[in-house]
Amino acid sequence: MSFSNENHQLSHQKIAPTVDGFINEAQWRNATVLDLNYDDVPGKGQPAPVKTTAYVYEDGQSLHVALYAYTDNTDQLRAHLSARDKARADDLLGIVIDTFNDERNAYEFFVNPLGVQIDARMTDNRGWKANDSWNATWHSAAQIVEDGWTAELSIPLKILRFADTQGLQTWGLAVYRSYQGESQQWLTNFKRDNQQNCNLCQFSKVTGFKDVKQSNNLQFIPGVTYTYHQEKADSTINDEWSGSGKLDASLDMSWAPTENSTLNATLNPDFSQVEADTAQLDINSPHTLSVAEKRTFFLDGAEYLTTDLLNLVHTRNITSPEYGLKYSGKSGEKSYGVLVANDQETRFVLPRNQSSEITSLPSNAKPSDLVIARYKQDLGEKSSLGVLYTDRKNTGYRNTVLSVDGKAALSGANMLHFQWAHTKSKNPLSLQNDHNLKEDQQGNALSVNFNRDLYRYTVSAAYQNVEKEFRSDLGFITQADYIGKQLNGSIKFYGQSDTWFKNGSTSAGYHQKKDRDGQLLEEKNSLSGYVAGKYHSNTTLTFDKKTQRLIDGFSDTQTYFKLNQVNLNAKFQPISDVKLTFLATKGDAIDYHNEQRGQLQRVKAEADLYLGSQLNIKFSHEYRAINAERTQHLIEGQWRAFDAGNIFKATQNDVRISYQFNTKMQLKLISQYTQVDRNTALYRANYDNNPDNDIYAAKKTIGNQLVFSYKFNAESLFYLGYSDQGANEPMLDALEINDRRVFSKFSYAWRN
Repeated sequence: MSFSNENHQLSHQKIAPTVDGFINEAQWRNATVLDLNYDDVPGKGQPAPVKTTAYVYEDGQSLHVALYAYTDNTDQLRAHLSARDKARADDLLGIVIDTFNDERNAYEFFVNPLGVQIDARMTDNRGWKANDSWNATWHSAAQIVEDGWTAELSIPLKILRFADTQGLQTWGLAVYRSYQGESQQWLTNFKRDNQQNCNLCQFSKVTGFKDVKQSNNLQFIPGVTYTYHQEKADSTINDEWSGSGKLDASLDMSWAPTENSTLNATLNPDFSQVEADTAQLDINSPHTLSVAEKRTFFLDGAEYLTTDLLNLVHTRNITSPEYGLKYSGKSGEKSYGVLVANDQETRFVLPRNQSSEITSLPSNAKPSDLVIARYKQDLGEKSSLGVLYTDRKNTGYRNTVLSVDGKAALSGANMLHFQWAHTKSKNPLSLQNDHNLKEDQQGNALSVNFNRDLYRYTVSAAYQNVEKEFRSDLGFITQADYIGKQLNGSIKFYGQSDTWFKNGSTSAGYHQKKDRDGQLLEEKNSLSGYVAGKYHSNTTLTFDKKTQRLIDGFSDTQTYFKLNQVNLNAKFQPISDVKLTFLATKGDAIDYHNEQRGQLQRVKAEADLYLGSQLNIKFSHEYRAINAERTQHLIEGQWRAFDAGNIFKATQNDVRISYQFNTKMQLKLISQYTQVDRNTALYRANYDNNPDNDIYAAKKTIGNQLVFSYKFNAESLFYLGYSDQGANEPMLDALEINDRRVFSKFSYAWRN
């Protein structure tokens, strides 16, 4: 059953408003009125501290929303000019609509006091998860007035997916206000039932939209990209630059053949990153680091292709496709998605029980063909059952995955998720030789998760069983050959709105992994506390006690290390223009290069600063070091003593400066620098008879990017930019730029 609070008859009027941010037209007096009387987050249904009123109606072509947000002091509003979808830290007004009324998926539309838009698709399978990559063309405006601020939103129905039904439709709807004040509060029009582990199921229902029909939403986005690329064969000062220019044309198409489905196609796509990925310090980690997907073609409708537990679809593995075709949609209780593409590079993760690595087919291999297909059937109000199929193949190579997954609502607060998958792989001779793989592999994986989430406490349990030869070449599975068990619990606390303390929790967890022969891989006990207070501050302190097994690659022996760590994560935003983040870790850690225990120190500090409403500076600095005690190791049959000292010191800086001229135009500078200094005398690899694994004293890399962007609307844009990158030669200390390029892109959307 649904747990929604209210049902409203949505006002229908024939005249659209003038979207200017002022609520002064006659249509609003006849609109459906919703009062935002409740503090939803973190208040869980407590009375709202300020007054907010929403007015909603439809005209058969668009959904129109006006909101009046009252406040005692408009000088305290948090509002900055920023790029689209980047204003979530500001005061916001908007609406979330569940167009299929299935209480599983919805659209988000928000605007800040300066008119910056946010739109997203969200899912409510394992908590609220928003996907900001979905962009559409809709209209909004905002005004700051004497006693608060106001906003108007006009959302064309043709940008939405909804059921193909005759007569009236019923949608789930919630109006939200992000009220910043001394701490962020999400105010809304419905009172939450804290005994229910869902969000969309508690939305109000609105009935209207009589006999509305979707258009076919036919859209073409032709694009032109030009890149002039120069590089040096060696990173030496005297080496000559060589370069060439390349002009490419691309075409993206979107079409809704039915009211409930969308077909996306891309030809010769330009999937180059306009903005550099957030820097990650990749050092002393046995597992491959994940990079988030940012490309719109893969993100749009991603919820129709992915599953909740096992990460079997990670589209960043699709590196350089020549074409792509995607068909997705929802009809009643059925949802589906199919993606077909090729890839000129074939890269994937090889998992083991203690490490993983990214590998690829040889560079001279022909493009791989790939298919991802997903079908899900909703069962009842909150349960579902689905299947997933992925296939990637090339000459002498193939990886196929078949998966069944489901979600069962055992009660209002109790949810059970499960997923089983089977994989078959065929490896060419190059992979067999390079990674000691068999020609044919197959394996199974099982993941089960139980969660009970209530107002005062949360309990969860999980089980994973992944066989040795299981891998998902279109996914991101970094560990195999293990059986894992987890148990976590937390108690929640809530403060009063007029006190410094807002909310908090204390949590305990147990985590164990064994290999499939029954030997312990790792075991961890955790205890943590979380406190959120005034000025958007929150702090988490965690104590970990861990036992971890490591196979010594030099002597082929195993050792169990006892590791204790303390982790601190703190955030603080004293004023709207200053946001600070601090992370620190201290304690025992494994030095994976030397396969010994060391003492880890890690500090990461981030600052997000606004100088006025248009200039934004983001700076991140990370420091990481491991020190080791005096020890000895067996190398080439002889014991060698190693002094105590610092194994490595690593620093990484990421600076991003942007100036937002208006809601459409931005200039952005990005600079990333990484330096790793190692004490080569303390590395075992430098004393064996294999020169290929020697460790050098210093490694430095740098990357810079300057980009001007202008977005005519959500799908039409212009970019002009410059980027370079460099590194030091292993035997030299000097840092030299060895790659640079100038790039430009123009695309324009044509919609019927």
